[in-house]
Amino acid sequence: VRLRAVAFSAQQGLRALSGMAKVNADVAMIYPIWGGLMLMLTIARLAHAAFKAGRGGMLSPMRLRLLIRGCAPVAGAAQPIDKLVKEVGRVQRVERITLSLVWLHPIFALSVACHISFWLFDFGSDSNWSQLLLFTMTVGTVNYPAWVTPLRLIFCHVLLTITFAVALALEQSILQWSDQILWVTMIRTALGVVHGDKRAIIANNVVFSLAMLVFVQLRWGMTVVMFQKIVLPSIFICILSVFVEQSRESELRATLEAKASKELEASVEAVLATICDAVVLLSSSFRLLRPSPHLAGMLLRSSSSAVFTTGGNFIDLLVESDRDSFLQFMGDSNTHAKMLHARMRDANSSAVTVHFYHTNYLDLEGQPVHIIGIREDSEENRPQTPQELQSSLSRQAVDEVWDRAHESRASSNNNGNNNNRSTASSISGSSDPMPLVEGDHAMSRCVWVDASSIDLTMVKCTPEFSAWSGPSGLNVGLLFWVAPADQSNFYEFFHKALHHYIQCSQDGSESVGPGSLVLKLQPPHWGRSIEAEAEIVEFCAGRSYNNSNNNNNEGRSEDSLSEPRILGCVSFKSVRTTQKRSKRTSRLAAAAAKIFMARPSSSAVASSSAGSAAPEKLQL
Repeated sequence: VRLRAVAFSAQQGLRALSGMAKVNADVAMIYPIWGGLMLMLTIARLAHAAFKAGRGGMLSPMRLRLLIRGCAPVAGAAQPIDKLVKEVGRVQRVERITLSLVWLHPIFALSVACHISFWLFDFGSDSNWSQLLLFTMTVGTVNYPAWVTPLRLIFCHVLLTITFAVALALEQSILQWSDQILWVTMIRTALGVVHGDKRAIIANNVVFSLAMLVFVQLRWGMTVVMFQKIVLPSIFICILSVFVEQSRESELRATLEAKASKELEASVEAVLATICDAVVLLSSSFRLLRPSPHLAGMLLRSSSSAVFTTGGNFIDLLVESDRDSFLQFMGDSNTHAKMLHARMRDANSSAVTVHFYHTNYLDLEGQPVHIIGIREDSEENRPQTPQELQSSLSRQAVDEVWDRAHESRASSNNNGNNNNRSTASSISGSSDPMPLVEGDHAMSRCVWVDASSIDLTMVKCTPEFSAWSGPSGLNVGLLFWVAPADQSNFYEFFHKALHHYIQCSQDGSESVGPGSLVLKLQPPHWGRSIEAEAEIVEFCAGRSYNNSNNNNNEGRSEDSLSEPRILGCVSFKSVRTTQKRSKRTSRLAAAAAKIFMARPSSSAVASSSAGSAAPEKLQL
């Protein structure tokens, strides 16, 4: 009876094995059909590329970033670094897998072709379904790269995991199963490292391990060795994949932070370069990190000097008495931007007053890097006030013009009170901004200056001039805004026009101006030279007040008014911006202008101080 029972069991086992073999044989018919279709697509693509090459068409490379969904460049808007790391990491994951599939495409194509040829010639070959599935993915990637998306990659990962489990479950003996699970473990490890999605990898490995444990327990019975073969590789794959992905994220985070730091450094340098004459980068020991030819030009020295090359000691350029204050200034732990007044030595051993604009950051090694913008003090470049410039305007002529304008004032008071109030201005050394003039010249770049002042003190201006040149106080002379090389010519041009208008007023002849003069202006708010065409539009008469601190001029008597003033209206047009003049040229030109402009004069009108003026246009 026992022998019959054993024989019956063996017979049932053989029937089961034969049935499974028959099922495997039937299923195996799908393998060559599927593989042949994929090979046909591969050959068709190669033939199409060869046809285009034969006709002279260009074989442009695949632009994976543009074709992959969701792989557009990340916008530079402000967003948390963690979100940016995840977004860029997702893009890099898709690109990495896409490139891997493209590289594996010829390998899988050759392998599948060999399997199909062996099957056709009956050499005996097992069907490798996981390989065929991967080959299908490579064919899809090569022909249509846009199909690769994060969600589809997770789906393919799950599909491959199911394929591995089914392929192992179809093995007929435990020896074949042990041999195949080794290759499956290697493929799963590579797939986990390349994919990099931690949650998908952990979930797939857990499901695969549970499926294998159930299958082995039901098929052959569980042992310690079988348990280790199933569980330990899954744990290893999860740990390795998580570790590799964390390393990628750390590297990506460091790259993004370094890129942001580099862009911030470039932005700071660009801002400083617009307002400073030179920008230098110093190490923690105050040595130059790169050559600075602009600093050498500012100090009138050769850029090939060792102190201006990489590694040059910046402290050696400072005046000895300012070095301690500079070191204390740089050693301040405050991280905000700071400014320092100091002096540097030029080629003539002269002390050049400069402004230091300083900020710092940490480099890749954690060492501080100092960014210093250096700007030469504008007060140093100003020429000395020409005390004895020749003037063609005599006091008698001023009084005559003033009396003539004062006589016509009574007839225009009723119609011009509002205009006079709006155009009243102070000619004294006040720190208040210049009054704005409304009227005929409101849309022009016009400024009224005191003709009796040595520096052509600005009294009032139009809104267009204020918007163009920037705000300016009443104690500023227009002559200081003119480039040193053009100061003498502009001063003579202005007084020539004034003398011409006075002569025409006295003779009663028609007034024809002297034309215009092209010069270069250097408004302090611009930081660079402006080439403009200056024209004397008109002259106005006005009085200054003794009490210049009081801006309310209404209700004053004529006794409170001081000596008369004549105001000249200067208009600027045909404006264009020129390159910033070098400090060397500025200082040399200032010295030349100082020598050229220092001429004796016996008719210069004294006192550049003035109060607010109530102007009247001269009847010329």
